[in-house]
Amino acid sequence: MTNNTNFRKYGAVAGNTFGLLVGMALAGAVNAASPHDFDVIVADSQATVYALNPRTRERVIIAHQDKLDRPYDVASDRNGNIVVSDTGTLRIVQVNPLTGEQTVLAEGGDLGVPYGIDVDRRGRVYVANSSTIVWVDPGTDRVGKFPKRADDLLSVPLDVAVAADGNLYVADAVAGVVRVDAVTGQQTPIAHGEHLHTPTGITVDANHTAYVVDGGGRCIVAVNLQKGSQSVVSMAGFLATPVGIALAPGGIMLVSDPDAFDFNGGILTIDDDGTQKEIARGCDELVNARGIAIVPALIR
Repeated sequence: MTNNTNFRKYGAVAGNTFGLLVGMALAGAVNAASPHDFDVIVADSQATVYALNPRTRERVIIAHQDKLDRPYDVASDRNGNIVVSDTGTLRIVQVNPLTGEQTVLAEGGDLGVPYGIDVDRRGRVYVANSSTIVWVDPGTDRVGKFPKRADDLLSVPLDVAVAADGNLYVADAVAGVVRVDAVTGQQTPIAHGEHLHTPTGITVDANHTAYVVDGGGRCIVAVNLQKGSQSVVSMAGFLATPVGIALAPGGIMLVSDPDAFDFNGGILTIDDDGTQKEIARGCDELVNARGIAIVPALIR
């Protein structure tokens, strides 16, 4: 970690500019972000969820322990809350970044072991649980799953991304990239093999491209969702076992890798030409970064 990194607990700054900006984000008052006007939300292996400013390298604790034990992935819902999947407690936990309050949205039963998650425009949470895709409705506390079909493709789904059209795109460690119709649950193969060895994370842009982190191949793969064609964006370098990926304003790509940097983990940016740059390196305060999401700037 660079020497200018400053670490703060959320409660210590709740009443100042940080708290004001979080409130603005929750109220929807933050306008479209500039390429540097965003923060990275990341979960680590020590039951902690952070907000990280990639420009200043400052970190703030959003949540720590309480209802969390081993958080895996994070997402942001329509109200500005942070939604966390936890493989230790087998829960989906909602975190209010303004107060730090944690609420269990789902646990046990059909939820299974929750890995990658995403949230649609209605607030429904989709969860990849290494067996299937389940959904959580925060308004009713219901957990459901799509009816099983004879032509289902999913084998070991580890992450899910909601596209602008509402369809789901799944990174499956065996089946590759699979589209799931969010209404019928029908599964359609998109890409498999070639550069994809063990897909572990996925995000989708507005131009019909999925970006997939592949832990087995130590690479980032771009997949054309209309043609199924693949191209390698970045390979090896700092990447060890990448699991999380997110796209920030300005087309900035961020990747979390729990085993990079001598197994302490960290967060990287990937440039258009595939160049990897360190944003945060694991240390006593942030170890084995996993989930990653982008939110309007909380830290100034």
